[in-house]
Amino acid sequence: MAVMSGCATPAGLTIDASTSPASTPVSSVPFALFAHCGIYEARVQDPSRFPYSKAAGDADAFGKGSSCGPVCENFGMPSPQSLSEADRRIAAAWAANCAERVLVLFETEAPGDDRPRDAIARTRAFARGELDAAGEIRRRFVAGRAAHAVSSPAAVAAARAAGQSSGVAHMGAHALGAAAYAAQAAGLAALDQSTAISDEISWQLEQMNAQVRAVLQQLPPVGEDSAGPLGPGLLASGLLGSIIREIQAGIVSSSPHEGVT
Repeated sequence: MAVMSGCATPAGLTIDASTSPASTPVSSVPFALFAHCGIYEARVQDPSRFPYSKAAGDADAFGKGSSCGPVCENFGMPSPQSLSEADRRIAAAWAANCAERVLVLFETEAPGDDRPRDAIARTRAFARGELDAAGEIRRRFVAGRAAHAVSSPAAVAAARAAGQSSGVAHMGAHALGAAAYAAQAAGLAALDQSTAISDEISWQLEQMNAQVRAVLQQLPPVGEDSAGPLGPGLLASGLLGSIIREIQAGIVSSSPHEGVT
């Protein structure tokens, strides 16, 4: 029997995929359960019964080995990486800007694949309030999967930047993931990687207005909170982790921006 570990309704009922009828509409399950209880870590025997649950390969849509962290132990206690829906819409506009900057790196290699461009456009529409969060959460893996359609590291990173931007509808922390992958893509496409990354981070910080800074300041430091994409793992390690740390330092600092070392 496979259950969604740690996810329970307010009444304490654990959702059991082995006993839930396949015909049961997913709307009968409290949506917040999926929105805030780590759907990346959901385990069900038949994912078709719960379209919001993790299917094989979905984690790779945001980057190989990526995860939004463990399932929340207590339903009703959203991760600090989630942010309110209003704040996610604010962060989404900035994330879309970051991802769009490097989109050309993907489209040069895969001109017929419009998944990343469509995801960025939908992220902007979500930011404007034209699309609902539930629909975008269901679609958030589409752009990231486009990374499998290209081979150059820069194009792969650009696709993942778009994928992270589309994930902001689910968790606000994905905005920093979008920026990190975009900066990585810019570096991979340049002869002087360090300078290109530093310049991209500077540009990203310049695009933040007071609202965006206030929203992103609510997020925990990368690597310190396990309940989301900023937890220990892909986004907290290596170059991506260094980029996010530099962005987070730049958000709160009024001193001149210094590049990633």
